Amino acid sequence: SIGDISFHIEEYDTAQVYFERVLELDPEFERSLQHLTWTYLRTDQIQTGYNMARRWADQTQSSEAYQYLGTAALMLGNNEEAITHYERASEIAPKYAMPKRTLATAYLFSGDTGKSIATLQEIVDGDFKDRAKFEAFVAIAGNIMPYLGRFHEAMALANAGLDTLRALGKTEMVPELEVGLASLHFWAWKDLDIAWGLVEKTYDYPDSVKSMNYWMNLTAFNVVTGRVDEGMKIFEEHNKEKYVVPLFESLAAASSGDCSGAEALLDS
Repeated sequence: SIGDISFHIEEYDTAQVYFERVLELDPEFERSLQHLTWTYLRTDQIQTGYNMARRWADQTQSSEAYQYLGTAALMLGNNEEAITHYERASEIAPKYAMPKRTLATAYLFSGDTGKSIATLQEIVDGDFKDRAKFEAFVAIAGNIMPYLGRFHEAMALANAGLDTLRALGKTEMVPELEVGLASLHFWAWKDLDIAWGLVEKTYDYPDSVKSMNYWMNLTAFNVVTGRVDEGMKIFEEHNKEKYVVPLFESLAAASSGDCSGAEALLDS
């Protein structure tokens, strides 16, 4: 219990000590294998995290264990190995979207954008929860297509997605996608008038339908379009995730011309 509580309040050194003691008493205690894997990876003990994930996967044969084994392999630069673990995770739990999401990421990192898109499309077309379908859709339209320079296709997908969400009454996902569409206009054509018009439309939605991703995307959009102070104010008011703070601080530093400061924040 002490290890568990310590982990979830981000006191990872303490969590590591207690979970390691638990494994000394019971080498097969799954929660310790799980939380030690998480702890090692979060504290940059990547090889140790990989070894623990291997032990966890070998013992439990669980989808989650193979996902983290894949993640550890990916962090060590072993993309092909990561893909085999993610494929195994997806085989074990075919009704869950996350193994497919991580597999799509590994394909993308290995340069196989076709397989990445196809895997995400399986989620969009499959029998998964609405949020999982939406996140897979956003990964295609908002990340991979723009990365490939296919802005027109990305724009068409995003607009079609908005039409579908509105028709289904899924208003809680609309603001997030509208900010994403605004970002496409900015990155592809630097059309700030259209981009800001789309962003300003989202202000009319109640905060109850605005996700954490919406606030982070809105922060990023403000920062990269030169409104650094406004963006960071939004971030401070709405962010609930400590781990993303250096990311947005580095984005703000880079947008203000402090590239060395941004690099130092990312290294942290």
